[in-house]
Amino acid sequence: MHMNQCKCGHHKLAKLVGVLAGLSAIGFWVSTLRHGTLFGISEVHYFKEVVVFSLINMGMRKGCSCCCGGCGTCSVEKSGM
Repeated sequence: MHMNQCKCGHHKLAKLVGVLAGLSAIGFWVSTLRHGTLFGISEVHYFKEVVVFSLINMGMRKGCSCCCGGCGTCSVEKSGM
């Protein structure tokens, strides 16, 4: 899928969820290294957040049928690739 310049709202949301998954992963590693909590949240909770955000992000990216499929907002579709 080519999401680089697509103006679809769910692609922006997928990028946001990906950033949240990354931040949760950083929180997981920091709380694990500290053997405790980070901002009062345990490493187990951060791990669960990483898994959930990653699954949501993967589902949003794989389930996209509009990018390069006729919605008219994708730059790859407009360029004829």
